[in-house]
Amino acid sequence: MIALSRTHDILARTNWGGVSLRELLLQELDPFRSVNGASPTVEGPYFEIRPKAALTLGMALHELTTNAAKHGALSTVGGKVCATWAISGPLEQRVLRLEWRESGGPPVKKAERRGFGLTVIERGLSLELDGRVGLDFAPTGLVCTVEIPLQNAERGHVG
Repeated sequence: MIALSRTHDILARTNWGGVSLRELLLQELDPFRSVNGASPTVEGPYFEIRPKAALTLGMALHELTTNAAKHGALSTVGGKVCATWAISGPLEQRVLRLEWRESGGPPVKKAERRGFGLTVIERGLSLELDGRVGLDFAPTGLVCTVEIPLQNAERGHVG
């Protein structure tokens, strides 16, 4: 609910015209900028997301951040999250590719059962945006890759 509320606030400021991916990520990660001694990295070209995609991505990013704060890189001093994105593919099949990479946290183990957060991430992105989610529970840190067809996410893209 908090994630939806925050995303609604951003969208209201733009009259529901869209939101930049950078702003959506910073909204979730800013509280962790100096708390654990490391600053999250947020890098990629300017990309504005349409409202429906912003709500869905906002929920997924909130779940990733919450899990990182409870169990992953953001739960320890020196832990780090690096979120990067790019636009790729042939013109008719371009995709937004977002990578969430954690490092410096406790050793990662794949959960024995799927929790609510992973279900929100995987099902929400696939059902709402026809996206694909890859989760790598590497011992050094979770790596989540998300690919969303540009036509389902883009409001406007520059660069």
